[in-house]
Amino acid sequence: MNKVFIIIGPTGSGKSAFATDHATKNNGIIINSDAFQVYKEISICTSCPSSKDKASLEHLLYNYTSAYEDYSVANWLEDAKESINYAISKNKLPILVGGSAMYIYLLINGIDDTPKVSPEIKCAAKKDFEDLGIEKIYSKLLEIDKKIETKINKNDTQRIMRFYEVYLATGKNLWDFYENNSDKIKSNTGIKNSYEIEMHKILPEREILYEKCDKRILEFMKNGAMDEARSLYPETHNLNKSAKKIILLRELFDYLDGKISLDDTISLAQKSTRNYAKRQYTWFRNKF
Repeated sequence: MNKVFIIIGPTGSGKSAFATDHATKNNGIIINSDAFQVYKEISICTSCPSSKDKASLEHLLYNYTSAYEDYSVANWLEDAKESINYAISKNKLPILVGGSAMYIYLLINGIDDTPKVSPEIKCAAKKDFEDLGIEKIYSKLLEIDKKIETKINKNDTQRIMRFYEVYLATGKNLWDFYENNSDKIKSNTGIKNSYEIEMHKILPEREILYEKCDKRILEFMKNGAMDEARSLYPETHNLNKSAKKIILLRELFDYLDGKISLDDTISLAQKSTRNYAKRQYTWFRNKF
């Protein structure tokens, strides 16, 4: 059991139903990979699994952290890896499902913790390469650290350029950075080299997807989204930045502020959901 099953797709595409079916048939545990479904105070506007769903199948990372506390992708990556290991320790299939493309991408590939280089530095490095040539740039790097000779081939233009950019930006050798931050870098590595990954993309026809997005908002309203918004409204200013971005919830806050009508609230939330689904669709199609 060294396999991770990942289900991705835009909002309203049917990921959760597919995950439930697959988990039932394959002795699986469902692990949330949606940035908004982690909050324990917000279930309806984030379309979290129902209590009945959670009772019938084990679900992890749903409704488990407060929307009033900071929670980042780095927190989720750590929690997701622990959840995967937990599922495997129980001889069950970890099934990750969600619409947060960046979360899944970073879980698979890891976070790049190497120094960031500005566009200006990149331009300066490129000009030096054009003016001086690769041999002189390579010699400059050897003056910084002789070990580079054993680690980078003198004809490896791409890596030489990267090391030179970092040197111009920080005045330091990139190997020093790796050595001084090895624990941090190790903790942010992806899972692609540790597990067999099977990924399923759910990408319905766009017109069908957009129709589902519109119906989705109406269902949320029918299921109590207004009551959920009212319960959070008095402490809106204390919600973290991510929670304040949740579609429908933010529009309902504007309605409760008296800024827009209820009809406009629903229309704006539907439009926002369609736009969000469109961005997700493009990301999933191109990145994975």
